[in-house]
Amino acid sequence: MAKAAASVVIAEFLPLVDDLERALATVAEPLKGFTWVDGI
Repeated sequence: MAKAAASVVIAEFLPLVDDLERALATVAEPLKGFTWVDGI
């Protein structure tokens, strides 16, 4: 049961991680030096 629950949680987070990776890959040059961008 725990494995099934863990797989559901992972399946829910994968699209979020993918979106975040793509968003960070396209950060505009002027924003790259800000600490809040680096913190993400």
